Amino acid sequence: MITAKNTTKPDCQKTWQHNHPGNETEKQIGSFETWGSTFTISHTANKLTVIGCDDYALVDFSGGMSQGEVRPWPSAGCFALCRNLDEAIPGSCLGTGCCQVDIPIGLQMGSINLHTLNNRRSIDEELTRVQPCSYAVFAGSDSFRFNGKTDLTNISALKNRTMEQIPLVLNWAVKHNISCTQAKKNSTTYLCKNNTACIDTDAGGYNCRCLSGYEGNPYLEPGCTDVDECATGQNNSCSSSCTNTLGSYVCSCPQGYVGDGLKTGSGCIRQQRQITIILGNL
Repeated sequence: MITAKNTTKPDCQKTWQHNHPGNETEKQIGSFETWGSTFTISHTANKLTVIGCDDYALVDFSGGMSQGEVRPWPSAGCFALCRNLDEAIPGSCLGTGCCQVDIPIGLQMGSINLHTLNNRRSIDEELTRVQPCSYAVFAGSDSFRFNGKTDLTNISALKNRTMEQIPLVLNWAVKHNISCTQAKKNSTTYLCKNNTACIDTDAGGYNCRCLSGYEGNPYLEPGCTDVDECATGQNNSCSSSCTNTLGSYVCSCPQGYVGDGLKTGSGCIRQQRQITIILGNL
């Protein structure tokens, strides 16, 4: 995965011009595109996130899928509702002041459409004054934390935090619309080198990965090389003797000791000598 600097799509009072709640003058649209590249917006690391009161956002990805699909309708959306700012709970994006929803697999091109719900008729003028803006952004659940009332009123802080701390995560794959099975049929164009595994991606295309016990760049010659776990010490579980093998290693005990040679097992125990005493009458 690759991270890129993020941005927010705002919908503010100066654009909506709420002379009184209910008069919608313009909707906000933000577009994105990685079309034609080998990058897709990660559907596992990003979520469509809306911060606002009585606002909602829809993702439209008509023709913007890595698999070549065309779907001329919104694919994801969520509502952020609140009657007053104190309802917003820090850390919660379940719909009160903040909502999050999964995005489609393989997203490469589309737009985020940000609207008000019922033209904000349920919000009084005072709330509109102190919370003039709503925002929509692709943000990961592990990188974004809703700060409740603070995020709804401190617009500049939310925007700066998004830009500086909440990256947009992109997935990369080799040649969309080709699977590992298909790619292996052409050794000239197949990119996975020695000691690697080919992994099909959810969005189409494939990635190469070093086999367990190997390291290096799986896309460049000579491919992945053996890791000497015995030389690195901390990468093996041997309590005593370690013998490196291709892609692995073997633990053993020195002469005179018994056991599995593992730190997490029985280890190596000194073998007890048996002395045989023969008794008899002279």
